[in-house]
Parts: sequence; C-alpha cells; structure tokens
Amino acid sequence: MIVFYCQQVGLQPTLIGRQGSIAYDFKVYDGKQGTHRIVGGPASLDEFDFCFIAVKSYQVKAALESHQFVRSTPCRIICNGLLDPKLNPYPEFREGLWQLGTTNIGVKGSQRGSWVIQNQGGLLAWGGAEARDIDRLMAARLAPFGFQCRTDCDRLRREKWLFNTVMNSLCGKYRLSSNGELKNISTEVDLVYEEAFRLGQDLFGPWDRPRLDLRQDLFELIDSTSENENSMARDIRLGRKTETSDLAGLVDGQNPSDFPKLFELHEHLNNSC
Repeated sequence: MIVFYCQQVGLQPTLIGRQGSIAYDFKVYDGKQGTHRIVGGPASLDEFDFCFIAVKSYQVKAALESHQFVRSTPCRIICNGLLDPKLNPYPEFREGLWQLGTTNIGVKGSQRGSWVIQNQGGLLAWGGAEARDIDRLMAARLAPFGFQCRTDCDRLRREKWLFNTVMNSLCGKYRLSSNGELKNISTEVDLVYEEAFRLGQDLFGPWDRPRLDLRQDLFELIDSTSENENSMARDIRLGRKTETSDLAGLVDGQNPSDFPKLFELHEHLNNSC
C-alpha cells in the first residue's frame, strides 16, 4: 500500500525484505481509479533518506536489526500494538530517529500478486514532539492519500491499540469473516472494550478523551470497516502467528480476576496458531 501511494506521487520506493532489496511486480485496486500495476527492481542499500517499516508487531525488532542503514535513517514504523517498551532500549528510538506510527487504511489480498485498498479516506500517521524536514516533505507529498506527520501520534497509536485489542481479538477468536460481524456480538464487544480501556489506563495513565467518546469511535470504526477482512482472523485462518502479545497480551502480569475477558482472549489466540 505504501509502495503504491509513493509511486502515485512520483517517488520510486525500494522494497526491502530480510535478505535485502527485492524486485516487486503486483497489482493494486484502489476503488477510485481502478487497477494499477506496481513494478520496481532491486536497488542499492547504501543510502536512504527515509524509510517506512510496515510489518507485524512481532517482526519489528528483526526488521530494525536486519540492515545496517536502518541505524542512521529516519524510520517510521507502521504497525499494530504499543511497542514503546520493546523499542525503548534502542537509542535510535529514544532520540527520535525511529518513530512509531499507525494506520487505519485496510489492505486485502484478492489473489496472488493482487491487492485491494479498503476504506478509502483513511489515515496513516507518524510523528513525535518534533518533525524533521524529511517528515514534512514526505507528509506533504503523500497528503492526498491521508499520510500525516503529527505531534499527537502517541494518542492516535494508543487509541488504535484500544480498538485493535477489541476488534482483532474478537474477530480472531470467532474467526469472523469481516469486521462488520462484530455487530452481532455487541454485548461482548462492550465487555472487552471496558476491560481494554481500564488496562490501557493502568498501564499508560489517563486517556486523553472520555470513555464513552472512545467507545463511540470504536463502533464507528466497526461501521466504516464493516466489509474489511480482519487481519487477525485472516492470520488464524492461514495458520500464521498473531499479534495478540502486543494487543490483549499486554494484560500479562495483571490480576486475572480484574481482566477475565482479556486473559481468556489472549490464551485462546495464543493456542490458535
């Protein structure tokens, strides 16, 4: 998705895997202009001005440690979960060279080599207390597609953790085919939401917004992404590892009697793959 949007504004991104730069050739359907073919070849890893890292939460450390150039390049890490505790030991994170971001733009694989971008008009945000010139440049170039460099990104990430903990955990447990099916278990959605809200407050301090306002945002997000295939449900269906350790799994170390639903969900999801 990031590669596609970069090419739309004339940037030629390099796609990097564990073994280095890789060629890519795939199709993207964006819902507005139809289908696009996205092609790129391997490139040198000697020098980069900017890097987006978009991986599963449990892959972040490996991605950051795979290539030497990452240590000197502004890296914006777009993934689920609150990963600050994992990254705090790195000076690059503490000094702002690496920053965490979030997105609600959905991407779904339709067939081999083809992708569909869902919920057009979504947001991809990153940022901290101060923005670098390269951050402002990238955000300005990619602004038409919802890319933003923001000073309140920590709040957005925290809220995304709250919403993902509820939506992904329940979609994963019940193997729901889409986020919209959560409407059929709205009572359980409320129970998990209440526990996740309290857990977030216990771990990270008071929320910036009232509980009922965030609950309303959760149900609006379920509505706006109702046709999206849930990523955790897909991971379980395909037999892949899930991100539960960085979502409901943050309940580890707490009193199980205070958060029974979150403990139940995390244990179930851990045993599902």
